[in-house]
Amino acid sequence: MEFTVENITVGLLGLGVAILIVVLVIQWFYLKGINRDINTLATDTKIFSDSAKSLSLDIKSLTLSLGALGQDIRNLNQNTGTFSGDLKGFVQDVVILNQSIDNLGNSVSGLIESQNRMTTGLEKVEKKQDEAGKSVERISRHFAE
Repeated sequence: MEFTVENITVGLLGLGVAILIVVLVIQWFYLKGINRDINTLATDTKIFSDSAKSLSLDIKSLTLSLGALGQDIRNLNQNTGTFSGDLKGFVQDVVILNQSIDNLGNSVSGLIESQNRMTTGLEKVEKKQDEAGKSVERISRHFAE
């Protein structure tokens, strides 16, 4: 192979084309990697978007649950007030019941005292009847003699 201008030019052109092919191959691998990274980024972005949508739904659900909890607390406060009033009424009814039981006990005691007096009075009447009967018997024997 001779060193002529044509051969050197062809050699340099071949070397330039080879270098260009190597550069293009390297660029193709870099672009392929960038494309793969972009696809991965797109997948990750979709996953992030789905997670954000799920989080948004969870936040809405939590908001509704907190609203329901607030309503339950308001109802509990209202029912507690009603229960407190009912409990006060119950306590008053128990006080009235205790007073009624005391009054009934006093009435029963008075009834027992009256029964005892009546029994004593009946015993006196029976005793007088017995005495009167004895007197009648004596008188009858006296007239019979």
